[in-house]
Amino acid sequence: MMAWVRLDDGFFGHPKAQAIGQRGRELYLSALCWSSQNLTDGHVPATAWRRIGADAGVKPGSVRSLVGTLVGAGLLHENGDGWVIHDFLDYNRSRSAVLAEREAARKRQARHRHEQER
Repeated sequence: MMAWVRLDDGFFGHPKAQAIGQRGRELYLSALCWSSQNLTDGHVPATAWRRIGADAGVKPGSVRSLVGTLVGAGLLHENGDGWVIHDFLDYNRSRSAVLAEREAARKRQARHRHEQER
């Protein structure tokens, strides 16, 4: 079971999204997806930006500046050992919720297989 990212359908028209420009939006969306995929609850360590930038098609030399743009727009917050995506857990499932859902699905599938073997 994969994790999903929730995104407001008005994202592209939001003043913050408009202020960060196309490359900023691409980097932000890539960070959202990376965080969801890696179950980080919106935390993005400094070591992840190279991968996130590459996924977004952002040149390595531009990533740091764009991260600063995202911070300035209030879409990211520095937290000492990286950044946190603003309100990530208000709209996306937490690591613990995703893992609990995966475990419940695994148990359902095991029960179903067991019933089929009878």
